[in-house]
Amino acid sequence: MTTQYELGGSDVRVAAAAAQHALPRPVRASVSSTGLLVVFAEPVHLHEDDAVVTSLHLPDGHLHAVARVRRVTRGNDHTLIAALRFSQMDDEDVQRLAAFVTPVPRARAPHPHLPVPRTHRRPVAPEPRHAADV
Repeated sequence: MTTQYELGGSDVRVAAAAAQHALPRPVRASVSSTGLLVVFAEPVHLHEDDAVVTSLHLPDGHLHAVARVRRVTRGNDHTLIAALRFSQMDDEDVQRLAAFVTPVPRARAPHPHLPVPRTHRRPVAPEPRHAADV
């Protein structure tokens, strides 16, 4: 299973590699360790198997990668949705992206209607010891 992380449109740029022209900024993007799903508010000329250059703004800096267009569909609201699969990326960037999309486990509060797990139960006061037991 691949974890996806939502990015705002201002965090992602896509350019058509063959024509070397920038495409409009996507209004929404989901990134995974293998590619991007981008939504454009206006029509763009992308076709399956086109090469594109992507630029992602991650917390530790920009990441640039070449991707291939795998699917292009029109949304109900006249948007264009493109599925991009990364095809060329530096090894260091592969590791950076994997670290970025990998969820960090965090402690969850127990649900109020479920029994409290043993590790969260209140400690039981020890029974008094008798002098004969010492």
